[in-house]
Amino acid sequence: MLFSILFLIVGFILLVVGAELLVRGASRIALAFGISPLVVGLT
Repeated sequence: MLFSILFLIVGFILLVVGAELLVRGASRIALAFGISPLVVGLT
C-alpha cells in the first residue's frame, strides 16, 4: 500500500514536470519560428 501511494505521488510529480518541459519547449520553438509572443501565450 505504501509503495502504491509513493508511486502515485512520484508519477504525479513527473507528469507535472514533463508537462512544464513540453510547454516551455513548444513556446521556444514557436518563438524561433517567429510567431508572436501574444499568439504563443494565448494558445
